[in-house]
Amino acid sequence: MEVPRPTRVFEAGEIAAIVESGGRNRWIGWDEIQHVTLKLGIVDHSLHVVLAGGRRAKFLWLKLDGGFEELEEALSMSLGARFTVSRQAIG
Repeated sequence: MEVPRPTRVFEAGEIAAIVESGGRNRWIGWDEIQHVTLKLGIVDHSLHVVLAGGRRAKFLWLKLDGGFEELEEALSMSLGARFTVSRQAIG
């Protein structure tokens, strides 16, 4: 039996508070995303995001922290053709 993922709607004020609460916090709306590539790594994983207007963002996290499969499933469902996965391990 598959457990449904929790979802939550954020109000504009909450988003602003989250972004302002830390210098590294970012909020990227679905409509801002042109394409996302999720890359599997030997030591770390990365998420490469191409935003509207050609801007780019990259997010890195240690492989030890996990989350690759969960992101792959969620982004695939949410972004469809705007999402690709690179499983060729990079160092």
